[in-house]
Amino acid sequence: MCIIFYEYLADFLIPDFRFGIFLSVLATITWAFGTLYTKKKAASYNPYFSLGFQMFISSILLFAYNGATGISVSLSEIPLETWLAIAYLVVVGSLITFTVFIYSLQHLPPEVSSIYAYMNPVVAVLLGSAIFGESLSISIALGGLVTLFGLYLVNKSLRQSRKKTNILIK
Repeated sequence: MCIIFYEYLADFLIPDFRFGIFLSVLATITWAFGTLYTKKKAASYNPYFSLGFQMFISSILLFAYNGATGISVSLSEIPLETWLAIAYLVVVGSLITFTVFIYSLQHLPPEVSSIYAYMNPVVAVLLGSAIFGESLSISIALGGLVTLFGLYLVNKSLRQSRKKTNILIK
């Protein structure tokens, strides 16, 4: 994280920025617990129902927030480019990826399924750079490489421990 946000480390002194970091860490922790819980229940999950339920709950929370704060935008004010981005996020970012994630939880060990959570931002940054010309700084590239190397080391260690366990069992 410090490599990726190297250019913005001074922003850690800003209280609102720290709150965002806290929320990001909290989201990561809850994602990890949710993944482990879902792995236990994955065999009985219908991924389409789970996805629909997730979106339904999210929409209720968003409508409640908008109603409580009074912040809203007329649908006619939203440009076509934004609607296309939303459609992309719904189809690719939610329907496809969540279904694949649930499928992987049903058929793969949780440590392999959790790779999704680390690979998703790397792929998003690369696609944003390739498709939309977003800047790809040295710190972002190094942070992505550190993430990929960390994934490699963790999975290599898991494979080695499984081999040792299998040898001991035989």
